[in-house]
Amino acid sequence: MIDHSQVLKDFTYDKKTGKLYANKRAGGYPAGREAGCLQIKKWAQIKYRTLRYLGTQYPAHRFIWFYVYGEWPKNHIDHIDGNGLNNRMENLRDVTQGTNRKNNRLQVNNRSGYPGVSWYKRKGKWQVKIKVDTKFIWIGYFHDLNEAIKAKKEAELEHGFHQNHGRS
Repeated sequence: MIDHSQVLKDFTYDKKTGKLYANKRAGGYPAGREAGCLQIKKWAQIKYRTLRYLGTQYPAHRFIWFYVYGEWPKNHIDHIDGNGLNNRMENLRDVTQGTNRKNNRLQVNNRSGYPGVSWYKRKGKWQVKIKVDTKFIWIGYFHDLNEAIKAKKEAELEHGFHQNHGRS
């Protein structure tokens, strides 16, 4: 288990920028340098930092949470604005996986421009579904893309999706 007081000695968190800096050579990071390295998931257009400390690799946002609060997040850390490099505390929240999923970015392979809305070739219509927790909820088929997007947005409101869900 990591000692919180040692983490506070080894690193400095800049709350204005959301960046974590090594105070001394810690985790292989030179003193004064931002800790961690960039990780990229191209399929989801996500960039975030990870860092190695005492032989274990951590997502920087989880490590920063521990640095600030002295305890590990109980669930997932959601970057409210969708920017995985923005680790300012006002942009981080400890949420369930289901709530985190309600604030996802638009995936790069999406063709309709809106998550959960896709073209169903066999019927020649737009199909709409929404995933809440672990279950898909069927919304329906639509001739018009704008009608499909409107139905999806209404379902998102009903099920408590974050206003940023589906941003590109």
